[in-house]
Amino acid sequence: MDWKEIVRTVAPTLAGAFGTPAAGIAVKVLADSLLGGSSGDQQKDEAGISDALAAGLTPEIRAKLIDADTQLKTQAFELQKLTITDATTRYTSDAQDRDSARRNNVAGQQAARVFWFAVLIFCGVVGIEGAVLVLGLPKDTDSPELMGRILGTLDAALMASVYYIFGSSASSARKDEINATTGGK
Repeated sequence: MDWKEIVRTVAPTLAGAFGTPAAGIAVKVLADSLLGGSSGDQQKDEAGISDALAAGLTPEIRAKLIDADTQLKTQAFELQKLTITDATTRYTSDAQDRDSARRNNVAGQQAARVFWFAVLIFCGVVGIEGAVLVLGLPKDTDSPELMGRILGTLDAALMASVYYIFGSSASSARKDEINATTGGK
């Protein structure tokens, strides 16, 4: 019987890693358990594992395979835990940064100035785009594409001011989701 078939019967998590990018990790865990340590060469480790399992599935080898399977599950769990912790830390940092910026704006009377600046941008954009709509592009314009780009830039400035004042719906949805899962903490 092939050594991988023996592993499949006793340690399904390890066997599931064969044929994937995690195969090297699975072989190393098996070598550590069955051979007392990995040689660092996957082919040598596989040969050693094959030799160790050639005699059959003894209770001692079965226990080592189960232990290796559990060890791989633990390593995968720890990796997932680190990934989640990293993502949570980054999100918390971003949220705190936005929150402190908004609090500073309110405390420093910046909110009123930002609001009136956004109103100025809105009036300017609507006025310029209304004039272009009613009057058309100037006749001596060499590049209508350039005028379109300028108008698009004005639209982007308007949207940036609106997002700054009111926030985006995507961040609000994420905030509501996190508040629901953490109890608002």
